[in-house]
Amino acid sequence: MTTSGCWEVTKVQETQADNQEKQTTESGNSTDDSADNKASKSDTSKQATQSTRKIDKKTQEVIDLQKTPAVPKIVIPEDGEPIYYDTQAWYKKNQKLTPLNLETVGSTPEKISEIISIDENSLDFISHSATKYRFMQSNQPYFDLVDSPNYLEIDWYYANPSDTDEEKRMSLQHAKKAHKFARQLMGDAGGQLVADMLAGKSVQDKSINDVKVSLAKCQFYSCMLVLKKPKPSKTIQAKAETNH
Repeated sequence: MTTSGCWEVTKVQETQADNQEKQTTESGNSTDDSADNKASKSDTSKQATQSTRKIDKKTQEVIDLQKTPAVPKIVIPEDGEPIYYDTQAWYKKNQKLTPLNLETVGSTPEKISEIISIDENSLDFISHSATKYRFMQSNQPYFDLVDSPNYLEIDWYYANPSDTDEEKRMSLQHAKKAHKFARQLMGDAGGQLVADMLAGKSVQDKSINDVKVSLAKCQFYSCMLVLKKPKPSKTIQAKAETNH
């Protein structure tokens, strides 16, 4: 083989060797690039997962916050002491009360207290015409008797803890008079009825010792004891006709 031929063979061999080395290098680089890409993708995926987890955590906190029940608003009571109604002390030992008749007591309101003024154009608790007897001045806590053909009603001011001492004192006196009035009509059970009213209990459509209580309650600065009148007896009707 000539020198030229040997060179060509050698050159071809070198070229083939170079090409093989180049392919190997490129393959190695490709492998490295692939590994880098995989690593990069893995890092990106990891970051995305972490980001998603962070978002999910925040979203979960919002959801948990929405599920948390609202804390009720604390209402601070007004200053002042409530009235203590010692109703048991109002039962005086050996006290004799004059019984009252529900049919006639409306015509003798002075037996309850001194009359200050009279309103003949008033209304009872179902808005029927009635006469109102006021036992207090207009600038004082009220205490009234409302008389209509079908009902007899005692109304008085129910003092609030924030009221003045004088208002509380007068409200307490009204309660004592109502307590006595109820006992005169219904016996000691009537006194217990007023005691229950002052304690926040309400009674509706209940008979106590043959007296029908249409409504008895103390609420929102007001106490109301409404009694249903029985149908007038023949004796009462005869007296009424004689007086006319």
